[in-house]
Amino acid sequence: MSAPDFASASVAVTGPVNAVQSNTASPMRAVLVVDDFPAVLAWAARSFLKAGWLVRVATDNDEAMVEWVAAREAGVPVTLLVTDLGLPGLDGAELLRRLREDDPSLPALVLHGGEAAPESWHGRLPDRTAFFEKPLHAAQLLATAEALVQTCDELLAQDGSHACDDDARSPVSG
Repeated sequence: MSAPDFASASVAVTGPVNAVQSNTASPMRAVLVVDDFPAVLAWAARSFLKAGWLVRVATDNDEAMVEWVAAREAGVPVTLLVTDLGLPGLDGAELLRRLREDDPSLPALVLHGGEAAPESWHGRLPDRTAFFEKPLHAAQLLATAEALVQTCDELLAQDGSHACDDDARSPVSG
């Protein structure tokens, strides 16, 4: 299996994009993609758009918080966070912690492309979180996203609680 070519992403992203709408009639799922590398951000956004998700993007934690609030105010709250672990300033794990203060059931995919061993980050990542090393394939990204959101939806429907439990944790190294 060949590695994806992030540099060939055809969507130019230079900052936050307000709610890029997909062409789907199914119930809307919204993803917030946060990465400081424009090609990865564009690739992930394009992958989710093609799969029928509403997409919001940000290049750092400050933009991510603005997009989080804008999504809530627009009535389509974020149902999944996809974030780079190595963001400038506060890292992706801290961003996830802050967003889960507002929505404890938020599932997340954390991407990492740095030099540190992936195993060293697993202890820092909360439940309902999958971990992938960059590069990864869109099929991996989308299948894991759907599985995380579906698991949390099912747990919420079963017991009506606000947060998914530890069984929804899905740490994966790709």
